[in-house]
Amino acid sequence: MLIIIILPPYMLYYKFIILERRQKSLKEIRLDKYQMEAVKSNHRNLVVIAPPGSGKTFVIINRIFYLMKERGVCGKNIFAMTFTKSAAKDMERRFLILKKANNYYSMHTPFFGTLHSLFYNILRTYCGVINIISEKESIFIIEKVLKKYTNTIREELVKDVLNNISKYKSKQQIDNHIDEKLFYECYDEYERYKSLKNKLDFDDIQIKCRELLVNNSEILNECRNKFEYLLIDEFQDCDHMQLSILKMLNKDNSIFAVGDEDQCIYSFRGAKPEGMVNFSKYFNQGKKIFLKINYRSGESIVELSKNLIKINKLRNSKEILTYNKFEGKINIIYSEDEKEQIENILKEVLYNVEKKEYNFKDIAILYRRNTEALIIIDYFLRNNVDFNLNQKYFNIYNHFICNDILSYIKLSLDNKNRHSFTRIINKPFRYISKTHIEKLKGFRKKDNCFDIMCNLNISLLQIKTIKALERKINKIKKLDIDKVVDYIMKDIGYEEYIHSYSKKLKIDEEELLYIVYVLKKALEDFTSLEDFTRYIEESKNKALEKKENAITLSSIHSSKGMEFKSVFIINCNDGNIPHNSNVNDLEDKFKLEEERRLFYVALTRSISNLNLCICSNIRGKYLPYSRFLKECNLNLKDSYNTDEVVLHKYLGEGKIRKVKENKIIIDFNGICRMLKLDVININGLIQKVTKDA
Repeated sequence: MLIIIILPPYMLYYKFIILERRQKSLKEIRLDKYQMEAVKSNHRNLVVIAPPGSGKTFVIINRIFYLMKERGVCGKNIFAMTFTKSAAKDMERRFLILKKANNYYSMHTPFFGTLHSLFYNILRTYCGVINIISEKESIFIIEKVLKKYTNTIREELVKDVLNNISKYKSKQQIDNHIDEKLFYECYDEYERYKSLKNKLDFDDIQIKCRELLVNNSEILNECRNKFEYLLIDEFQDCDHMQLSILKMLNKDNSIFAVGDEDQCIYSFRGAKPEGMVNFSKYFNQGKKIFLKINYRSGESIVELSKNLIKINKLRNSKEILTYNKFEGKINIIYSEDEKEQIENILKEVLYNVEKKEYNFKDIAILYRRNTEALIIIDYFLRNNVDFNLNQKYFNIYNHFICNDILSYIKLSLDNKNRHSFTRIINKPFRYISKTHIEKLKGFRKKDNCFDIMCNLNISLLQIKTIKALERKINKIKKLDIDKVVDYIMKDIGYEEYIHSYSKKLKIDEEELLYIVYVLKKALEDFTSLEDFTRYIEESKNKALEKKENAITLSSIHSSKGMEFKSVFIINCNDGNIPHNSNVNDLEDKFKLEEERRLFYVALTRSISNLNLCICSNIRGKYLPYSRFLKECNLNLKDSYNTDEVVLHKYLGEGKIRKVKENKIIIDFNGICRMLKLDVININGLIQKVTKDA
């Protein structure tokens, strides 16, 4: 039962974005009793535990307004912070709407910004002008080092190195998949450049801010006098250094933190759920208040997600109630492989859109890893389905593997293609020097690249290598189109290059091979190599175009804070979610708990329609459905034994003759049928029969 408390006008928030979608008739949105308790709390240090859809930002905004109106706190002593500039601007925008609606034009506006901007302002006030290193500069420095190891620089690798530099500076352990020699060379060059240019990054700002406050009690006291009220949104994302600085600033001041440790999914950036679970250890006499009403999702979706997340140990035990009267629909979609999966998803989407249940913009497809979107992007582009990518995306058509394979194909169609030749000549390494490759530029563009190279001053062995490569590349255009990618990988040796590249830079080879797999599947649908290369070139920018009414494609990480009427979570299989790096390390329960939190975030993006998609084969491998589905209490049964009697929904009673991996053989009155366990379990086709004695 939802208890509504009538508040004075200043406690109202007009057009609150979550609730107004559910309750179109409401002109004013009021705080529920749990939100009211948080907003009017007298506790100096308070953490508000806010489950998905419970209105956490709504509470922060009203808390600020309450402090200013009822407590007489000056806006210049209130600092509201979150983790992104866009979120901070949105918080300020919504506060100004509330302020305008209540005609309080004369009040000072509080500080709205990121934690980094607060620390930056402290340093700038007491240390003078600060030069911050740009993202472009950081990337350039790392790429400069990486070029010593490889000619192919992946954007994801650069960001991975920079992320681990941040971890290292915060005294956290760097990822074990990063090559140590490479990492420390990148780190040393990065720090040398900053020192030379007198620049700081965000980690430096945090570190130096903390050092300033630790070493200068006068400055610390000045800051404490100024920052009387600190309000932090998404508190579960704070790292150790940020918690340490907030603790120093706190002392006799007030901290009002809002977040949900069950949605702490950024441990790779140093986020710590412990800050919310053990709040009183960080902040003296810290208290907890729980928001309990989910205003977003249907009852069945709320119950499903609660069943899952309560298994985690590192969390606050909490009660979550459902506001919405509708049940919410949960579907499980079984597919043989990833191609069939997206076909099934699109059928479901079109069916719902035709029934006018949803628009395309109401639908999201979520995935654990960015590479999982590649097949979806390719399928949607070729079938003219509008979509928007939620995050800055490494487009498959701009990925180096795609460009390498495409270069082999282009070179087979045109042996004068300079760009393609220089791109692949040493992939794998064929002992052709950069000096000789550069000499190509001095020859006419209508000349055969292979002939030019053979006429340079190179060894007989190199000439032999180039001529052999030319013969192999010329053969590409004569092959059946479905054999082209395998030929480039095996016969020409590109697979060897991927293996050495991933080994040298400690990159997951499976992820790179998946790009190859997607290209192979895409190529099979074309009748000519010319059509395929034309399609790739046309698609490079098309994938990133923004459309008005389009399906959202997003990683689960990037979907946090968003909501959709209908959500599809793809590849709900063990090895994918939870990811195999965390499945194989079950001793590290923290990793498994984070994977569970990630799945919880995915589930709770849905308002009314949740679709859990399971593939029998992912990348040609059988993977069982995710253990998280069982933890959701979806009644997925997969334990069958020989000679057990079962009742099939359509075929009647039968006896199990054999169980092997993903298949089961059942004898129905002398007729044996082989069935897939995934199909019968997920669709509830059979149940065990207990014979009376």
